Amino acid sequence: MCREEILIIDDDPVQIRILCNILGDDFAIRFATSGKEGKELASTFPRPDLILLDINMPDMNGFQLCRELKTIEATKNIPILFVSGRIDDADQLLAFNIGAADFIPKPISPSVLKARVKTQLELVSKNKALEELAFTDGLTHIANRRGFDKRLADEIRRMMRDGKALSLMIIDVDNFKSFNDHYGHTVGDDCLKSIAQVMKKTLSRATDFVARIGGEEFAIILPDSDVEQSCLVAQNLLSNLADKNIPHCQSAQSDRVTLSIGITNQVPAKDLNYEQFFKQADQALYQVKRSSKNGYAVFSES
Repeated sequence: MCREEILIIDDDPVQIRILCNILGDDFAIRFATSGKEGKELASTFPRPDLILLDINMPDMNGFQLCRELKTIEATKNIPILFVSGRIDDADQLLAFNIGAADFIPKPISPSVLKARVKTQLELVSKNKALEELAFTDGLTHIANRRGFDKRLADEIRRMMRDGKALSLMIIDVDNFKSFNDHYGHTVGDDCLKSIAQVMKKTLSRATDFVARIGGEEFAIILPDSDVEQSCLVAQNLLSNLADKNIPHCQSAQSDRVTLSIGITNQVPAKDLNYEQFFKQADQALYQVKRSSKNGYAVFSES
């Protein structure tokens, strides 16, 4: 199991060594000796689970850095604990007002430091668990629409920043209403669970993302993927579901459950927003549904 990671930001090597000696046996430690370096490390994946931050630094003081980290999407939820010899009420109140989770005065008590760090990391763990529940579909145990919306917006921003192509696939189960009417909703639920598992197993990269975004509608996000790669994923998905051989005697296309898939792919530009990107994939899906179903199509402006 990976150890939780703490980022220490302090311009005093002696202080860094003291903190490492206290916490190094229990946590993975990274450190920075300036505000600028600390900001870069905090924003770099994998991001730290907690930050220990000094106030007095030459290039950017701890208060300035805390404010900046709390405005950045990638770092705003990382708990920041100030560790400082400045212990007057005004400094402590300012620290809490700008988003600090705690304020630990110097000289440091090792047992108090460990206890406060542990408390904050336990809160982080509980919050992550609650967030996962909020973003998870209760039936299929993959992401729900809320989780999908957040991930797509994040990936559009990330691919725009990196200048890389992003693929989105909108997937609909063909003739699912007739499936439910004939086999019943319990079997229908089992069918959706099986499809979700096939999708998860089809995706090969940790960055790929699958969600259930409606009753029988799913979505897949493929960061840093071109059209050919996306089409290959679609082909594999159709093939893997065919191998699953879920009967569907009420389908006009096949005697088993099939999918229709709409794909869009592009390097996101500044004028591309979430709604436009989703609409492109949805239009491609409509093209498949309007023709033969049981297949895929790629969005084209023409």
